[in-house]
Amino acid sequence: MNRQMRWGILLVVLGMLVSAPLSAQTFSALNASGSGRNESNCFHTFFPGCTVSASGTSTGTPIGGDWILRLDIGGPTSQNGSTTSPQGVCIPGAGAGTITETGGDTLSFNAVGTVCEEGVSSGPYVFIGTYRITGGTGRFAAAIGTGSASAAYGREGTFTRGAGYALLQLTGSISY
Repeated sequence: MNRQMRWGILLVVLGMLVSAPLSAQTFSALNASGSGRNESNCFHTFFPGCTVSASGTSTGTPIGGDWILRLDIGGPTSQNGSTTSPQGVCIPGAGAGTITETGGDTLSFNAVGTVCEEGVSSGPYVFIGTYRITGGTGRFAAAIGTGSASAAYGREGTFTRGAGYALLQLTGSISY
């Protein structure tokens, strides 16, 4: 083997050793939970095209801070179900959210799942689904990850567009 060939093989091996650690990602647990308030234009019951926007404060690992989650309820072909049934209504929901730390670093995510009224119209409702981290800012600029998302919402008043409490729970994994 000539000298140039040996140098070539050495450079390839060194390149593989240097690039391997850079491409490997380490995942750690993500847990965030918090509470806040919500607002909705879903008058009395869910209907395709109504929205729910919630915000509050969370604690967690590796991130905690102010959170926002907006859900768009149903699509143009969704069926709202019977408004007289005490069994409640479940329809698809999808949206996006962020968690912003006190220092300004943010974690962004998309969520998709099902939004269900617990019983009769104008009652509390829940979102059960999954989230996918879409990035962020600061230390979370290159973040990726996924997991389970759940939220609970309460309505105040009868036949209102609905303000009330909001609870959020994210569990899963993150790499940043």
